[in-house]
Amino acid sequence: MGSCGSSRDEDITASTTQPSTPATPTTPSKPSDEQIGRRTYAQEWKAGVDYLSAIDIADLYNNPANVSAALKNSVTFATLTTDQKYYTLKDEDLSYLTIEDITYDEQYISFYTKYKDIKSSTKSTLKFDAVDFYDRQFTTDNNYVSSKYMRGIYENLPMGIGDLFNYDNQRYQIDFVPDSKNKSDNNNSLSLRIEITDKKISDRSKSTFRIEKEINNFKTLRELADDLAIGHNFDFRKKVKDVIKLHPNKTDLTPYLKGPFYNYWYEYISISLKSKPSVILSIDGQSSLYRTISGQSVGYIDIYLTQPRFVLTSAVIDGRNLVAKVKFQDANDVTIDKEYTIIVPNVK
Repeated sequence: MGSCGSSRDEDITASTTQPSTPATPTTPSKPSDEQIGRRTYAQEWKAGVDYLSAIDIADLYNNPANVSAALKNSVTFATLTTDQKYYTLKDEDLSYLTIEDITYDEQYISFYTKYKDIKSSTKSTLKFDAVDFYDRQFTTDNNYVSSKYMRGIYENLPMGIGDLFNYDNQRYQIDFVPDSKNKSDNNNSLSLRIEITDKKISDRSKSTFRIEKEINNFKTLRELADDLAIGHNFDFRKKVKDVIKLHPNKTDLTPYLKGPFYNYWYEYISISLKSKPSVILSIDGQSSLYRTISGQSVGYIDIYLTQPRFVLTSAVIDGRNLVAKVKFQDANDVTIDKEYTIIVPNVK
């Protein structure tokens, strides 16, 4: 993206494939005013010039003449001499050069040059892609994204779409393109297409563009796992006491609780946030294929875990209490393997 090219008449175009560099390079002498006038063209964007920032696309549509000065400063101009050499215009030459008849078609800026009132016989064309321009205007708001988890943001799109980007909301209106979102749980990223309305462009038929954006640098599921606090529910306490009645002399209850816990963990535990202890996440869905853990009902729309799996790795009586170790194995098809300790007091 952001490449450039030139469109010229046959004799100029045909010679753009230059012969191999001679052993002793020669610099062509300055052509006549007539040659410079007739045979000058925009060779390329100057190296190191950020032309996407130097030129406002709205000017290209509303009043192209407004960009002539920026074009002149951003482009290398050359003249193809009659002996098939390239003469690059110098600053003193450029003082006599003007740019005229500028047109734009969403991908290319086209124009003619005039040198000392002698107009070029060919049109110059440079790549200036509207997609490149607008992609530059919408950058990821890393302050916001780095404070959120990806999957819940993805599930709730287009809600909150404007929070994902830094952009001029006075100039641009953005809308989500339906069915355009994709995600990668393993890469912890999402992509989407947005439709941009540039309110600065006066011709409404030319003011709407679509670009695709990829959003990275969300908080990881490991960070979420580290922020989870796992507690026990009444049903788990009851199950433990029932097992103790059946096996009163056993202190390691793991073999008797492991299976029931695997099948009914969503009934046995509560899940909250260490950072916000009052926030209890909801566990929904009776089938393991459709079960979710979500923070949406408590204002944390970014927390969304599908097919979460918890296993009991240890359950041992210590005094009157049960000390259980529970491993959060995975969710969203991402391995987590975070272990938590749950103490169920006074079970004996």
